[in-house]
Amino acid sequence: MVPPPDRLHAAIAAHAAGRTTEAESMLTGLLRAQPHHPDALHLLGLWSWKRGEQGLALVEQACALAPDRAGYHSTRGVILAGKGDLDSAVAAFEQALRCDPAHVESISNLAAAQMRAGRPGRAERLLAGARAQRPRDPALIGRHGEALLALEHFTDAVHALGTAARMRPGEVRWQRGHARALSRMWKVPESQAAWAELSAQHPDDLEAIAGVALAQHRGGHSEDALQTLSPHLTAGAQSPPLLVALAQVAAQLR
Repeated sequence: MVPPPDRLHAAIAAHAAGRTTEAESMLTGLLRAQPHHPDALHLLGLWSWKRGEQGLALVEQACALAPDRAGYHSTRGVILAGKGDLDSAVAAFEQALRCDPAHVESISNLAAAQMRAGRPGRAERLLAGARAQRPRDPALIGRHGEALLALEHFTDAVHALGTAARMRPGEVRWQRGHARALSRMWKVPESQAAWAELSAQHPDDLEAIAGVALAQHRGGHSEDALQTLSPHLTAGAQSPPLLVALAQVAAQLR
């Protein structure tokens, strides 16, 4: 019989290889032998939640058995945030940071919850600290840029989001954020180029199309902007960015 530590590692390897059913079966077997194994409870809860099933109770058992594990509390916070319980999620991330103040994943997760709760200032401070620990982490740089953009610190936001986009080519989230920041700064040629690049990669992206048109309009080419928007008006009838761009262009052309 495979000893429990090796069984845990074998389950992790199987899950990483895509053999999720086999991996969960291994953990279930391990828990039959050791019902209070915190690592197995945590992983099984996390994996169950990721495939759309209830996993919170298992993760909470792991937290109770090993209350000093920052990663367990952070996972609990992620699940709670996914359920929309932001206050409880924030409390879980804060508990994780009491266990390990340098736990970057918990810092990042707490910042994301603060952003969702409408507290970008708190998120920005958390992410600035996390970036000091991991200065070359594109996800932290990009999330910091989003917080800076929410705070209307446009120059710093453009720099951070542009850096994240260059570090992760093709990462739509950072490309979009960079283009938004340029638009908010009224950097007309630069924002048009950024939106055009995103639109070329994702032709059905209505926000990118709207961004191109708005930049054309701001550059004094409202007729071109209308031509950019026209083929997408039916599909984008409920798209706020497209409707905003159309309203501004139409007002100019009256």
